[in-house]
Amino acid sequence: MKNLLITTYLLIMVLFIACSRNDKRVGEPTIVEINLGKNQNRESVVDFQNRFSINRIVQLETSDVSILGDVQGISQIIVSDEGIFILDGKQNAIFCYDVDGNFVRKIKHHGNGPQEYIQAMQIAIADGILYVIDNMKKCILQYDINGNHLNTFKLDHRGYQLLVDPSGNMIVTGSYRDEYLLNVYNGLGEKIANYFPREDKFVG
Repeated sequence: MKNLLITTYLLIMVLFIACSRNDKRVGEPTIVEINLGKNQNRESVVDFQNRFSINRIVQLETSDVSILGDVQGISQIIVSDEGIFILDGKQNAIFCYDVDGNFVRKIKHHGNGPQEYIQAMQIAIADGILYVIDNMKKCILQYDINGNHLNTFKLDHRGYQLLVDPSGNMIVTGSYRDEYLLNVYNGLGEKIANYFPREDKFVG
């Protein structure tokens, strides 16, 4: 549990660092490896702290209903004006915290119904709406921040990654088996563009 909490703190800390940095440099990326195992030494932590300008560290509240799985189960972390949203792939649930790390709610609508997802592949937050992409059912589900279902948009392909642009368009990646690798849907769920057509030599 201690290693899990350390890992969670570091992930949240890195996200706040990324969101708070305004200067963007073009060039080779810097790769920093952090050992989160039992043999982690103080020098590696100090080295990590020296490489970044840390805005603040957010400690996530833990309770019986807000226990996250191990680090391999955490699929995605989003920090937004609405709070912190963590997709736990193993629990197939979204854990919601406020910006100070206080647990708010757990959203889990697992099932085969029209308002449910079989597997939450990825999430996005835009204008107070939570988007969940389910590549098993080939759909995108919209919920409000409280977890109430708003809409379900069917896709004609499996979706793997999801981005919502400022105009509300949903950008979805497919796979090499799909007709196109990148598809764009408007706020009504209608496909308005697609890019990178499939190469037949990769199919089969």
